[in-house]
Amino acid sequence: VVADFKPTVTQARIARRNQDLWWQRESAPNLLGLYGLFTRYQLVRHAGSEMAKFSYADFLTLIESPTDRSSVYTLSRSTQDYLGALLVDQVDDGLSAVYSFYDPEARVRSLGSELIMRLVLEAGRLRLPYVYLGYWVPGSLKMDYKSRFGPAEILTDNGWVRREITR
Repeated sequence: VVADFKPTVTQARIARRNQDLWWQRESAPNLLGLYGLFTRYQLVRHAGSEMAKFSYADFLTLIESPTDRSSVYTLSRSTQDYLGALLVDQVDDGLSAVYSFYDPEARVRSLGSELIMRLVLEAGRLRLPYVYLGYWVPGSLKMDYKSRFGPAEILTDNGWVRREITR
């Protein structure tokens, strides 16, 4: 819920650490640069997965085939010196994070969290009420990061339930 998002102490620290980075919606991204970043990310974070085997053609399908409401946002130190990227779909009431990847060697920057926080700010700038992070499976280590952002509205068997973040 964009209007109610308040960074935790840790998230505020991450934002300060990354204030030197440039956030940009890319109209013509350096696709080879993004593919290099994507490949490094996959090999470190998801070695052995199907995505770690993506060819450049597979990557282009991921980046270029979405709808006309899809965008690529990047974090960089300078023009096209990419540290992180986020594939985003704009829906009627928000921004939906499709896939993110970032420099796995820049652990101290917590770039995954930074990408989400920048997306929340972008949704606010666009006056959209929600950021969608996709499915969340409690107990899944690969999805646990989603539980650190909120407040969240989670679809359960009993309908939508608001969940506050414990600080």
